[in-house]
Amino acid sequence: MMGKREQIEIRTGDTDYIAVNAPSVAKMMRGGRYYRREGEFRSTVASLGNFWRLIGFMGRSVLWRIPGKKTERDVIKFAEPSDVTIHAEGEIERLKGVKKIEVKKAERPLRVIKF
Repeated sequence: MMGKREQIEIRTGDTDYIAVNAPSVAKMMRGGRYYRREGEFRSTVASLGNFWRLIGFMGRSVLWRIPGKKTERDVIKFAEPSDVTIHAEGEIERLKGVKKIEVKKAERPLRVIKF
């Protein structure tokens, strides 16, 4: 049974939180068929701050499966307000003063056009 993680543990050296839901990425990275299930996605926290760690992560994801757990909801809380860079759906945004991030699957697909 998949869990609802109330708080993601960020360890010293972790650089990235990754949530995978898109069918094309899930198929390419062998994540399983969770992306078809309502409310379910796979997520992990990793240290991908250098080239070789990123290559290792991508290799494992393509040849074996995406590291991480199936979940319906993740919460990342910061001890003090922090600056966070979010990369989602090809867009990058820098947020300032973030105290908490909650990640969950949308009930219906978002169709957004940004000019």
